[in-house]
Amino acid sequence: LILNGLYNSNVNFVVKEKVAFLIKFVTDLEDREFAAVPYGEVEKNRYRYRGFAVRWMGKVVRIRERDESQLLTVRLDGTEGKPGGEIDVYSPKIVTGLSAGMAVILEGVIMDFIGGNKRAYVVSRNIRKVK
Repeated sequence: LILNGLYNSNVNFVVKEKVAFLIKFVTDLEDREFAAVPYGEVEKNRYRYRGFAVRWMGKVVRIRERDESQLLTVRLDGTEGKPGGEIDVYSPKIVTGLSAGMAVILEGVIMDFIGGNKRAYVVSRNIRKVK
């Protein structure tokens, strides 16, 4: 959060370059702790959550397979009576047995916010089916 805050502030260019390097370094780390941040909080402060490791629950809306990977649209569960949102998820490997309508727990890293409605684009580290 601190690095994203600095990157999106009015600090000078040299500092922004160094912060961008650190954000990429942290994003690429394999051993990350995943936080259950409410999607509404992420949606309100998008610029602060790029590179953030999240754990969310939701239902698969759509699945597309490409070579050895999957692209998913997941509708997240809401919190505190507030509705969740839809996110796009890239899985570098195919999760067998996954189908539309299935409940999942997703652990991944927010890479960016894409499209006209700025949906979160998440690269999954782990997708588990909920029974």
